[in-house]
Amino acid sequence: MTFVVALAAICDSKLLCAQRSYPEKLRGKWELPGGKVRDGEKVVAALVREIKEELDWEIPPSQLKQILPGPLPAGNWSLPKGAQMRVMIYRPRELPALQAGDSHLSLQWSSVEKVTQLDWLEPDLPIAEALSRALKNPAQLRPQNR
Repeated sequence: MTFVVALAAICDSKLLCAQRSYPEKLRGKWELPGGKVRDGEKVVAALVREIKEELDWEIPPSQLKQILPGPLPAGNWSLPKGAQMRVMIYRPRELPALQAGDSHLSLQWSSVEKVTQLDWLEPDLPIAEALSRALKNPAQLRPQNR
């Protein structure tokens, strides 16, 4: 099974949203930054690696203790072809600088009102909607089980 990790970076009631650059059929759609967990790799380590590759951010693993709970066991989210995704919350103290790498056309901090107005990848839309609700009610977020 493919397992994916994604970062929900939240700062000043804004969510970091990433616009895909490839493949062509997904170009321009919005998602959360992240990627696939490699065989034998821990979930948190995979997210730290992916975010370093995509955003050039150094996130201490200790700051990835909350997840956005999804409907699957362990709070995961369903993706096509039986894949699952864990969405982990990161709360930087200030809005970090954004520089899109090869994976994304652009990056933006979206207010709670605008998150669901973006053209999200279809499997990510329920996640974006849940994040929008969570931005309005942060008590919906929970610590992850390590």
